Amino acid sequence: MKKKKWSRIAAVGAVLFILAFGAACGDDKKNTEKNDISDISRDNIVTLYHSDGREIVKGDDYLLKQPDSFNASVEEIVNALKTDESFRILSFEPDEYSNITLVITDVTEHNAEETLLEEAALVNTFSQINGMARMTIIIQKENGEEKEKNVFTKDSFLYYDSADEYMNESELTFYIPNESGKKLKRVISKVTLENGDSPEMAMLKYLRDEGVFSDDTEIISVFTRGGVCYINFSNDIQKEGKYSDELVLYSIVDSLTNTKGINYVRIYIDGDESGVFRGSLDISGMLIFEGGLIE
Repeated sequence: MKKKKWSRIAAVGAVLFILAFGAACGDDKKNTEKNDISDISRDNIVTLYHSDGREIVKGDDYLLKQPDSFNASVEEIVNALKTDESFRILSFEPDEYSNITLVITDVTEHNAEETLLEEAALVNTFSQINGMARMTIIIQKENGEEKEKNVFTKDSFLYYDSADEYMNESELTFYIPNESGKKLKRVISKVTLENGDSPEMAMLKYLRDEGVFSDDTEIISVFTRGGVCYINFSNDIQKEGKYSDELVLYSIVDSLTNTKGINYVRIYIDGDESGVFRGSLDISGMLIFEGGLIE
């Protein structure tokens, strides 16, 4: 990974300092340089997020050169951003109301989940600009045909950072199979968020650890946008276990939709958005809280 922008700026400043005052002041220069960097307001630094096709990844920190100018900040981030090579920013337009419109070419025809991840990364990056109101992302095919158009705010996606210590432990409500394996029982448990996991990811790992679904199942990605929790499981979720298909499915759905900010669940199997769960249940649409299976 390349060095951060502000590190290069500080290094240039150091060279000028040596030319002006001589190498004899080297130790003082280093201390001063360190203090100057630590004094930079976090308001002027934007973390550049990107998608690797499976999850949102935190990249470099970028020091805005003109943090007081909304338009200039947008242009700087566009120039600094490293999006997936198969997503190309074609144009951008900030307006007088602090809204941003991005037109992006989808070169390789990504599926719905991959597109959402890219949009989430962009929103989390640009929403760090002070005062940003809304962000419109227009996705075009390579031939220029519009694929989709969505409007987001900074709260459209829930994103969690492991550096935020207060988010590292949550008390969450789960619905797991009872002792008879015929109904769901309500359980409240404290869950530790590890490696930057979101509460949604932690909930799914908890359910997997409790044996609700196969422990071979990979939770490829999970994120929430606009009240919808999108989950992509590996095909191992299709393995039949000791619980009924319906009990397993609604252990997942009812647990998640009982969480603040989640109203619906959308499930993909290895990226397939039109699948059937274990050959019996349709999961091609939005899934809502069932409740009828709870004891």
